[in-house]
Amino acid sequence: MNYVKLLPEMQWNFTEFVIDAFPCMCYDNQEVIGLKQYIRLTILILAVLLCITGIFSQSVRTREESNSSSLSLTELLKPILDPLDRLSVDDFNHFIRKTAHLTEFAILGILVGLLFHQIGRQFGGRYISCPLLITLSTAVTDEWIQTLNDRGSQVIDVMLDFGGGILGFVLIFIILTLFTEGKTYGNQLR
Repeated sequence: MNYVKLLPEMQWNFTEFVIDAFPCMCYDNQEVIGLKQYIRLTILILAVLLCITGIFSQSVRTREESNSSSLSLTELLKPILDPLDRLSVDDFNHFIRKTAHLTEFAILGILVGLLFHQIGRQFGGRYISCPLLITLSTAVTDEWIQTLNDRGSQVIDVMLDFGGGILGFVLIFIILTLFTEGKTYGNQLR
């Protein structure tokens, strides 16, 4: 079909145009996913990939580079969070490092939870195991990458990372459930 020829006459079918021009937006070439949902899904996929890339980029750093950046953050935060100087610099640095792991994986859990919530809205179904599997496999891969740089790998770090992912996923699951239930309840009142 020649859309350029039909365009001036305005005798073309927009749905057919979208199916022909953007087959990746079609589900079984029958149901066209709305452009808004397609963009949202694409942004979430890119955000998850960017987050995983950020996590892995921290893992490829040498022990000295990683320790240097966490020590600079420790020097900045220790006077604020430990004004009575109850923790040694090494203990506080350890706390900062573990909190950073937990936080970056919580962010990953939130993003993956949002991604699979969007997938569930578009294609139906609930996806609970997929976000957890992605988070766990990212945590295991993260620790494996660290072994390549002589930083060592610990099972407790995988558990901490996975726990952060679960925390983020559960947090976004609760927020989305409350938001969705609130919308449903509000619609029932009308």
